[in-house]
Amino acid sequence: MRAHGCIAGVNAGFFSADSAGSPLGLCISNGVRISNLASSSFAVAGVLYDTGKEIILERTKTYMQRKSPINMKNAIQGGPFLVENGRPVAGLHDDRKALRTFVATDGRGHWCLGSSSPLSLKELAQWLCEPNCTGRFQIQTALNLDGGSSSAYWVQTPHRNYPSIKQVRNYIGLIPRTGQITLPASEKSAR
Repeated sequence: MRAHGCIAGVNAGFFSADSAGSPLGLCISNGVRISNLASSSFAVAGVLYDTGKEIILERTKTYMQRKSPINMKNAIQGGPFLVENGRPVAGLHDDRKALRTFVATDGRGHWCLGSSSPLSLKELAQWLCEPNCTGRFQIQTALNLDGGSSSAYWVQTPHRNYPSIKQVRNYIGLIPRTGQITLPASEKSAR
């Protein structure tokens, strides 16, 4: 992440059971397709991609229905969706608690990467919809990423340094657009 100028990042998509640990679903890095789009599992329910002009998070089914190809610089599949239209997604499992990581957007061009303590998918979705759970950032859409033992969260800014405790096979990294980092008031006081 340092080599790419990232200030923060989390582990990204799930992996196949093959001996190479191939990414499960679409994975594109710097314009190079590493693996193809998949639609066979809840773990690939959504596609997060960067066109170079905007970052988009949408359902895999919606992406597959597009008539014209999209030029993607970077992309990863993950799932299941946790939040859509500002509400927890119905039918999420409430039985297995694990470390979780996620990517979320407010639907207005702002993004959030996060990790949680052991929670079920349903608990995480409900928490993400609680007022002020992420400060003033109101989550409109959130997608679960590979979690459990693959959970990793890394931050390195002038004000924060949370080194990851393990290496991951792929990641989503945040690169500042302006070179200036602004923290929400709740995070400034919480840390």
